[in-house]
Amino acid sequence: MGLKKIKKPNGEVYFIDEKGNRVFSTDIENLKDTIARNIPDEDLQKRILLTTESNPQDLLIRERIDIISAECIFSSHLFEDFFNSSEDEIRNGSKSAHNTLRRARQNALRELRIEAINIGADAVIGINLSYSEFSNRKKSMILFLATGTAVKLN
Repeated sequence: MGLKKIKKPNGEVYFIDEKGNRVFSTDIENLKDTIARNIPDEDLQKRILLTTESNPQDLLIRERIDIISAECIFSSHLFEDFFNSSEDEIRNGSKSAHNTLRRARQNALRELRIEAINIGADAVIGINLSYSEFSNRKKSMILFLATGTAVKLN
């Protein structure tokens, strides 16, 4: 859903969607999040720098804003083909499992960038990426977690 910003001569500002419907939001945080979610991936990558370095030497940090995180949860049944694969397939890698993990990482990093935009950051430093498995009697899930420190740069 793409949003277009409209500013009336009286100063009123609102947004319309691609169908021309006016978008109302009483919660400005929801509106900011909606706008950030509509930014194309390549623009997000240009606007928000991500690094695993906790103290990058080439960045002048003006302010550390907050610790932020993004999660991606998926059912571990996506890995059944991996665990049921032959030894050769495991050695060479399961395309399905690799693709699932790649998409999980890409989605979590996109969400991290969106969170950074929503709180006014220019970069996220000290990023940590991790996987965890959790389950109950019926279902097993994999959690991909990305955390880091949102900062403003000079």
